[in-house]
Amino acid sequence: MVLTRDQKIEITEIIQETVSVLLNDERFINKIADKVFERIESKMNQHLQEMEASVAHLIKENESLSNELDKAQQYSRRTNIRIFGLDEVAGENIEACVINAMKDKVNVTSDMIDRCHRIGRLNKNKPRAIIVKFVNYKYKEIVFKNKKLFKGTKIIITEDLTKNRYDLFKSAREKYGIKNVWTYDGIIKVNTSKSIISIKEKNDLV
Repeated sequence: MVLTRDQKIEITEIIQETVSVLLNDERFINKIADKVFERIESKMNQHLQEMEASVAHLIKENESLSNELDKAQQYSRRTNIRIFGLDEVAGENIEACVINAMKDKVNVTSDMIDRCHRIGRLNKNKPRAIIVKFVNYKYKEIVFKNKKLFKGTKIIITEDLTKNRYDLFKSAREKYGIKNVWTYDGIIKVNTSKSIISIKEKNDLV
């Protein structure tokens, strides 16, 4: 059926009147507003969930990359040790000092050492630690496995840990006690009295 021009005008007027009445109806307006708010809230919640999932993924990915970087950094230090307590004097030959300090306990020769140097800021009251890099892992192990021979002396020998692992090492010692925490090949070990566990991240200390 084709509407006449007058019929179209009449229908248009009816629609306009109806809309006008509805727009003056507060309950109708509130219902429309509620529907709009629900739709907006639904879209915002969906968008928020997507953002949270994306952030969680990025955090996990960043942690994975950080762990891989830490592993690589620790591996590059596997031939290193740190020596604490060795007297520091101006103009010293550090390599000679290291060899001389160890000669009565462990036979270390110049050809075993790649390089060595002190680290940290000068301190008049305390000698700085020394990092010794051996030419291979075998020589490092010879010295590190015999570190107990220096017990009772002022010399302390540790592995050269990354900052992340050193922080975990300190936290583990605070929780489990100095005697129950040690490192081997860059891995933090803990004797919990029930078993020996490895600490790789902060969650392992919970």
